[in-house]
Amino acid sequence: QKKRLEAALEVYRATQLATAELTESHLNIGLVELAANDPQAAERAYRTAIRLDPRFGPAYANLADLYRALGRDADGEAVLREGLAKLPDDASLHHALGLLRIRSKDLPGALESLARAARLAPENARYAYVYALAVQGSGDVPKAIAILEAANARHPDDRDILAALVFYHQQSD
Repeated sequence: QKKRLEAALEVYRATQLATAELTESHLNIGLVELAANDPQAAERAYRTAIRLDPRFGPAYANLADLYRALGRDADGEAVLREGLAKLPDDASLHHALGLLRIRSKDLPGALESLARAARLAPENARYAYVYALAVQGSGDVPKAIAILEAANARHPDDRDILAALVFYHQQSD
């Protein structure tokens, strides 16, 4: 089975390289290399994607996530900042930076990044939810509730938002 999987992966890589001028092809190769447990090859693929199109946000996000998985958050932060310098309104990069800042215990910086992500992409329920959790973590439960209530108005069927609202209302009573 391992030989068949390797053969299938080689065909997939070759297929992606047939369109090597496309940034997305290198992103796909990076994802496959990561799944094949070859982080160095994944890093090369993500770097190639960034070199081909410095305005392709998913390449920065995936490279930063790879660095997170490898315990290299400082490198991940540099990549996210590089991406944000080119794409200042990319909500996914702000969100990723906010999560990184939480991991590094920079709550004020995390709140700033997460708030910006939530503002830039109000259609993304997860961004509002994570921002509200961070706000609650800073001790401002009323503000967290306000964020969740606004998000609930936009996403009334989101279970995470509803559960957090119930929990925070119970805690504030």
